[in-house]
Amino acid sequence: MLGIGLAAGLGACGGGGGGGDDDGPADASIPDGPPADAVVGDNPAFVAPTVVTGAYDGATRTGDADWTCLGTASGDTPTTVAVTVGGVVSDLQDASREVRDATVAIFGGSDLDAIAATSAATGVDGVYSVVAPAGHARYGVRVAATGYQDTLRFGIALAPSTPSQTLALRMVSTPLANALEAFVGRTHQATEVQIFGELHDCAGASVGGAIATVSGSPTAVEHYGAIATYYLDGVTGQPVRGNQLAATDASGGFFVFGLPATAQAYVQVWGYPTAADLAAAQLVLLGVQRIEATADSFVMTSLEPRRAP
Repeated sequence: MLGIGLAAGLGACGGGGGGGDDDGPADASIPDGPPADAVVGDNPAFVAPTVVTGAYDGATRTGDADWTCLGTASGDTPTTVAVTVGGVVSDLQDASREVRDATVAIFGGSDLDAIAATSAATGVDGVYSVVAPAGHARYGVRVAATGYQDTLRFGIALAPSTPSQTLALRMVSTPLANALEAFVGRTHQATEVQIFGELHDCAGASVGGAIATVSGSPTAVEHYGAIATYYLDGVTGQPVRGNQLAATDASGGFFVFGLPATAQAYVQVWGYPTAADLAAAQLVLLGVQRIEATADSFVMTSLEPRRAP
């Protein structure tokens, strides 16, 4: 068993709603999804689920997932002050292992070409501090250190008027990045991007029974390159092959491997919110997050229900 702790690496200071002008909530006017029996494009693991999405508390299904906020107005508010963001950079598998000589770059939205500030290198305690510019509803960070993948997070929400805030950051080591793909019989390529994502419903519960991909479009399924989705086994903490998990389980987590470096792509999660949607075999876009990524990087994103602009 590998205690990856990926979900823990996405805590604090909010997650991603994704897809708007500042990578806040996505447009609610989303077209219909692919047919229920679709194996679309270049992601053969993207196959419609056979159940209504469920809400999970740990390993327990508490009922159908809560989608009452889906398509409603977002509460995202741009920051009105520059925010000093600080915390500790640590290893994803072991939070007690601080990462030395790491740098943290912060940017508004998801524009990696518009980095606003970069921290000084961390010391032995892994502590960093960086200033986020005012005026954005969501932020992204890139964390870099020797022996680790450049680790990217998108869709981070900061309190709009609080000048000092804390954000714990976790990094994916290069050996772990290689091992994740080896678990499913793949070999990681240095030209590619790896993604870990998770989806929560309107009540903040993990969502099971959903499927994920990365698209060139924010609103339609246009698989980006020869990618493959694998779902996180919440018990082992590992990605598993599609014959073991064909959709998210109680953890709500998923991986996408094989993504080429991109200046713009969209992590999408689809599923059936209601029994009527399942009966009609009509998938619904539940969450979307715009990302950018450089080669040999690792993206972590926590998706919230899709909101209106």
